[in-house]
Amino acid sequence: MSGLDGLGWPDEVVTPYEQAARWHLAHCPGVEFRDILEMHLFYGHVISSPTRFVMGRQVRHDWPPELLLDPRCVAPSGNCWHVWLWAGTVEDWGAVVPYPLPWISFHRGERLKVHRFPAGK
Repeated sequence: MSGLDGLGWPDEVVTPYEQAARWHLAHCPGVEFRDILEMHLFYGHVISSPTRFVMGRQVRHDWPPELLLDPRCVAPSGNCWHVWLWAGTVEDWGAVVPYPLPWISFHRGERLKVHRFPAGK
């Protein structure tokens, strides 16, 4: 049998959740994907759909990297969305945040980026 979970789906069908899990496995050795997912379920937000999978949480844009990169650190009155992981389509950042905040942070490659969130999102 081929495909996901032995269901016989074509091998090229990979959900955004599976893309995220595979990326995490390749880039974060020593940290279980399930643990990071659970931390975001407890302390942040998880969005899973057929087109995207996103984990993130509310933080402060001026936090040092060690706080931004600790999924247990949240700021309920924070001014920034920290996107831990995004897989799938990225056509509209504003469509996946629970409510607008003035800042967004994320990793791109090896760099942590903090940007003003687009106006009107």
